This record gives sequence, structure tokens and C-alpha cells, in this order.
Amino acid sequence: MAIVKLKFSQAVLDTSQNMQAQTGSPQNGTVGTAFDALAMAGMTLANEYMYYASWNLIGDTLRVNYSDGAYQLFTGVALANPGAQSGTATATGYQFVKNGFVSVAQTGLRTLHYDVSSAGDLSFYTMGGTVAAAKMTTLLPSYSAGYNAVLGNVSLGFEGKLVSTSSNFTSGTVTAVTSTADKFIASGVIRGHFELSGNPITIGQGLSKSAVSGTLESYQTHYRDGSYVTIDGLSAQITSSQVIDEAMLGNAAYFSGDDTFEVSMSNNLYRQVLLASGAGNDTLVISGGGGKLHVDAGTGNDIIRVGSGSHQIQGGAGLDTLIYGAAKSAMSITKMGASTIVTGASGTDTVNGVERIHFADGAMAFDIDGNGGKAYRLYQAAFDRKPDAAGLGYWISALDQQANLRDVADSFIRSKEFAGLYGANPTNEAFIAQLYTNVLHRPYEQAGYDYWLGVLNLGESRATVLANFSEGAENQAQVLGTIQNGFAYTPFGT
Repeated sequence: MAIVKLKFSQAVLDTSQNMQAQTGSPQNGTVGTAFDALAMAGMTLANEYMYYASWNLIGDTLRVNYSDGAYQLFTGVALANPGAQSGTATATGYQFVKNGFVSVAQTGLRTLHYDVSSAGDLSFYTMGGTVAAAKMTTLLPSYSAGYNAVLGNVSLGFEGKLVSTSSNFTSGTVTAVTSTADKFIASGVIRGHFELSGNPITIGQGLSKSAVSGTLESYQTHYRDGSYVTIDGLSAQITSSQVIDEAMLGNAAYFSGDDTFEVSMSNNLYRQVLLASGAGNDTLVISGGGGKLHVDAGTGNDIIRVGSGSHQIQGGAGLDTLIYGAAKSAMSITKMGASTIVTGASGTDTVNGVERIHFADGAMAFDIDGNGGKAYRLYQAAFDRKPDAAGLGYWISALDQQANLRDVADSFIRSKEFAGLYGANPTNEAFIAQLYTNVLHRPYEQAGYDYWLGVLNLGESRATVLANFSEGAENQAQVLGTIQNGFAYTPFGT
């Protein structure tokens, strides 16, 4: 069961649009792009900082200093042979810092080969190891040329377990990708189980990209202005090319349970946004979007609550209910071909495949071939009148809760109103004759009369016969003109 909550201000939409126009969408998905960015940063630093100014090993911390003030720290250092001038060592932590530029940090277990010359010069290189977490943070002053005035300084990282070999090939599992931006993103995290592989050297040179596949479990981004998008409870298979953002909400394959969507958009969207809730009994709450926020509820018995804005709403298969907070008198409901057009003060919705529409003071049913139509026709058949709104709502609810139409017909037959119309204890002959009069509004034809009388005389219940008359083609044709554009009822329990 996925839970989706999204609220975007116009400022967030504008900034996101400008960023996409400047940079385009990630070329290697989101998880792959995060790893590749760190590899490219590592390559840049390796090329720029080939020669150090000084070094020292104090306890288990190795510090390597550069002439411009940058430094590297290796923590948790353990020498395989503490007295040797050359050999191997391991380190559990790593950090590169250049104030005013960037910080790169890693945790894990890396193996180093080192040599210390007679003059005290140190040379070393990484032989491989594991990375449990890595993070890159820009430290640019606001007046510098590279500082992004919209985002501010940014941070990008990942968690998991990646194994690097001496041949510079990295593979393993990423469980989280994190991000922040001083002026835009308060926190962002993607969680799941992603298998990743690639060569950091060729990636850093721009000659290759990492490969990613796995399962996305959650995606959360909280923005500095209070906007947010959170998607929890997923089990979505992704590949290297998958960009993980709100556009995924349009992929019904990701939402196969009883999912919940709560989406609020400002009115100036830059593209159409579709919420495709897929299979399951889903609940969707939508508002805003300026005519570009739409719903495809898929299969299942879905509930769709509309706040403001104009939307295209597809209920799909199942029993779907559309809910408005306004009174029915404040709304205009018209049919246009197969669509129902619902217009209120805040917008116009084009609705298809929705069986019920609820308002603050009542409801309308459009499932003329479903439980709503069956309840209406049975009222008309049993009592030779239009149903009262409250009673109709009660029996629609009963049918929705899996009551059998024959049992509802039996309840009607046992009512005082039915007895007043048909008599307290009519004979089978009188009962059939009255059905023709009250239901079909015509004298019976002998063959039909004889058939139904024979059915009753063989022991079939009067409720079954009444239900058959109600759902017969002749009664359906008589009632169709009244209900084909929807009909009013009062939902039970309101």
C-alpha cells in the first residue's frame, strides 16, 4: 500500500522548471547520476591535487596537507606492519576538504599501499575496499562565480555497501541516496535496494556511466518553503534510466495496492500531471493544478475527493465515488457524450467511469447498469413510483455491501406499502396480474402470464419473480429515460 503526499508551491514549480531548462533531466536516472557525480568529483580532485605539501600520522589519523589549504584525512588507520616504511594499511574513514570549495567524505574500509622514502616523503594509492556511505558538499561562498544563487550550496550522498577492486571496478548495493540544497531542498532521500556497478575512473572521465537496477521503496523531498513530496510503501522495479520524481505518479504499475494520494498543486503547472493509482481500492484527494492535474484511478472501488481546479477524472473499473465539498445546488452537472461535466465555482471537471458523485447535501448515481440502477428499478417495479432519496440510498448501500437483489425484493414485498398496493395476501394469479399492471403498465399477454404463474406454482419465490420483472428489458426501457443522465439519492448514514 503506497501513501503519496505532495504539495508544491508556485515557487518550487518555477525553480524546478528553470533547473530542468538549464540542465535537462538526469541522463543516468537518479541513483546512477548521484554515484556518477561523486565519481566525477573524485576524478577532478585527484587530477588537481596530485602533489601535497606535508603529511603527518598521529595516532590512527593520517593528514595530508596541500599548499592551497586543502587537506585529506584518513581516520581509523591501521598499518599491517607498524614498523615498516612501506606496506599496506587500512582506513575506516576518509575526508577531503577545501574550504570555500568542496568537502567529500566516505566511510567504509579501504586498503592503501604506502611508501615512505628515506627523506620522509609519502606516496600512496588505494588498492580497493568497501564504501558504506559517501557524501559530497559544496562549500562555495555566495560571491564566488560557481555559487548557485537559486540553490545555494548542495550536498549529495549515498549509503549502502559498494566494493571497489584494485582494477577500479565498483559494484554492490545502494540503499539510500540523499540530497540537500541550502536555499531550496531541506532534505531529500530515496530509499530502496539498488544494485550498482561501474568504473569510477572511466565515469570520472566521462567515458562511461554506472549501471543500476533494483527496487524503489520510498522517495521524499522536503523543500525550504514547506512544499514536499513523499512516496512511501512502494515496491517499484527501476532501471538505470529511471528518474525518480513526481512524474512516477503517472505509472500505474507502481501502485497495485490500496493506495492513498493527497496532491495539492499551485495553478501554473508547466506540464500535464497524471495520478495513475492502478489496481486496488484507492483514495485520492486533489486540488489545484490549473487544469493540468488529472486522475486515472484504475481498477478497484476508488474514492476521489476534489478540492479546487479543473481536472480530467477517469474512474476506471470498479465502483468509484467522486466527492465535492460544495452543495449540489452550487454545481452544474451535465452529460456530454460518455462524459459527465461537473462545474463549480473553482473549476470544471470532465468525468468518466465514475459511478457516484457526492455533494455536501446529497448525491447522484450514474451506475444505471449497476447497483444504483438496480435499486431504482426495483423501487419503481415494487411500488409503481419514483424512489424516495433516503430509501434509495439505504438500498443502494445494501447492494453495495453485497446484499442480493432477491433479498431486497423480499424486503419490499414484506412492506406495508407493498401490501397496500398488491393486497395483504394476494393469490399467485392476482400477484402476477398486478406485476403486469404496476411494473409494465399494461395488461398481461396470456403466454407471459401463464409462464410466470407456472414459475410461482412450481415453488419459486415472489421476490425472485419481482426481481426478474424489475430487471427485465421492458422495465429497464421504461425507466431508462429517467435515470440515464444520473439520479439523485441520499447516501446512507449521512
